[in-house]
Amino acid sequence: MRTRKGIPTDQDLEALNETLPVLPAKASGLCVICLDEVSSGESVRELTCQHIFHAECLDTWWQRSARSRSTSIREISCPTCRQRHSLERPNSGNGEVILEVTV
Repeated sequence: MRTRKGIPTDQDLEALNETLPVLPAKASGLCVICLDEVSSGESVRELTCQHIFHAECLDTWWQRSARSRSTSIREISCPTCRQRHSLERPNSGNGEVILEVTV
């Protein structure tokens, strides 16, 4: 149960981790949230638009953006291209989880 708008529940965090798992970075790059270098092996999340961020940075971005606007906690907007990514877990009927993206 969500007590206040924009405060993630355990289910919200589980949905984030299932749809955008934390992975080790395969290459270096720049996290546009903190403007720090992403080094190979660091914990990152990659959105379906293929933008990569430090996992901690993206998690904070997700929580703050949901609190500051009318954005659903079950949605994340890419900090780089603003593409929206649903964290809902629709079932395709065969047990697969589908990540929906809206442009």
